[in-house]
Amino acid sequence: MNIEILRPESMSYLDQYETFGYGSKSDMVEDALEMLRDKLNSFPHLSKGQLQRIASAKTAFDKGNYITNSHADQRADEWLNT
Repeated sequence: MNIEILRPESMSYLDQYETFGYGSKSDMVEDALEMLRDKLNSFPHLSKGQLQRIASAKTAFDKGNYITNSHADQRADEWLNT
């Protein structure tokens, strides 16, 4: 639906709450806030395998099994210059 067709220039979107099927402005605002909350709180769903890989990586990190960015850059440079 093209919302611009519904909105005369002299009227705000909020003033058209009845046009959008709301009983009051506060109902429309509450619905909009709920949609924003849902959008902000949505996270990607990870598979069981992905969660296991994350747990494994955390365990490895806690044991000190990691390299720094500079060490990784150094290793990559060595590989590229071989």
